[in-house]
Amino acid sequence: MQCASRGSPGREEHRNVTGGCDPTAQTRQSWAPSRPRNFQERVNPVTIGAGRPRQSAGPYPVGQRAHPGVRKVLPECDFPVPDLVSPEEASVMRVSIVISTHNLESLVAETMEAALSQTHSPCEVVVVDDGSTDGTRRVLSEYEDRARLIFQENFGGPSRPRNVAIRECTGDLIAFCDGDDVMRPDAIARAVEVFDAEPDVDLVWADLEYLQDRDGQPLGRWSERYEDFRVDLQPIDLPGCHRLMPRQAYKWLLSGLFLGTSSVVVRREVLEAVGPFDESLPNGDDREMWLRIARTGHTFAYRDEVAYAYRLRDDALSRRGYRRLPAVISVLERQLPHIDDPELQDIVMTRLTEVRSTYAYGLRSVGHFSDARRVYWRLLRDGARSIGLRGLLLTTLRLGSH
Repeated sequence: MQCASRGSPGREEHRNVTGGCDPTAQTRQSWAPSRPRNFQERVNPVTIGAGRPRQSAGPYPVGQRAHPGVRKVLPECDFPVPDLVSPEEASVMRVSIVISTHNLESLVAETMEAALSQTHSPCEVVVVDDGSTDGTRRVLSEYEDRARLIFQENFGGPSRPRNVAIRECTGDLIAFCDGDDVMRPDAIARAVEVFDAEPDVDLVWADLEYLQDRDGQPLGRWSERYEDFRVDLQPIDLPGCHRLMPRQAYKWLLSGLFLGTSSVVVRREVLEAVGPFDESLPNGDDREMWLRIARTGHTFAYRDEVAYAYRLRDDALSRRGYRRLPAVISVLERQLPHIDDPELQDIVMTRLTEVRSTYAYGLRSVGHFSDARRVYWRLLRDGARSIGLRGLLLTTLRLGSH
């Protein structure tokens, strides 16, 4: 049995690459996330940049696509209305760039300038600021006539800002860029080339270059940490571009996040089909989304070139060390009900053992022995006897990083 993608008519049906149909593809309400119980109902007013009235796009009528509780106080900007563009312009893929920010006063202007200077047109920029307490809002307000700006109370993670932004997007393609990263001028144009040349491709990503936040010193490429996925790349007719089939993409995503979110461009219809970013995850929501897209049979494509700069900041969510690992564990555990392939099951269990072991060590190193003991017991129950027994002994002796 096949699971039909809820994309636009004419798109081929996608099969769950892990065996059988993915129940989430049939039961998930499109872009209707439930709120965590602790979320406050009151949301700060949203400021949206002025411009032409927006045309209704997709299944969300104008005025009904914002996150529940969000109030709009200014008119909305958008691409030119259809009767103002030529047939040639109308055939060009429209792109929406989603930027999420939080306390990035000193960095966000460079991110905005890069996004607004893309060579591809039409291209809109939608920014959601997640309750910044520094001068980020002031900096962003300088772009209100060139971008759609949305301000909300702090949610504490990137998932809700991304979901809120996507609801405001009108593009055929959605591009992601965090508020401290920088796009090269042709980043979007190069991605659009892949979508134009390969109609079966649903997600395109490129490489990122790490930059030291303090001095901008380059520190190597993102892909240098994740070389294994390259064995499954299939060349396509565009130079430096490769296809990664759904099962292979899913397999390597189980092992690690080999694609940087600030380099991803994805078809809007795919996001509508698989549902929103998971707002219950404090981090790791991007990896869970890419796993979901791959698991439901969507093809990836890789541009083997640096198209984005990724700043390494000491206060970034990705630098929280062991504290971010519970979400990683949760993302991996959620894959098990969807997998009946022994190879993929082994990958998940091996990775879970590695992540749980690292998490337990982190807890033990800061003196959280009772929490570490619970993780070591879980490792023991899952068959990692040597790790579990040694960890239990060390926590009983209240020994930290040994």
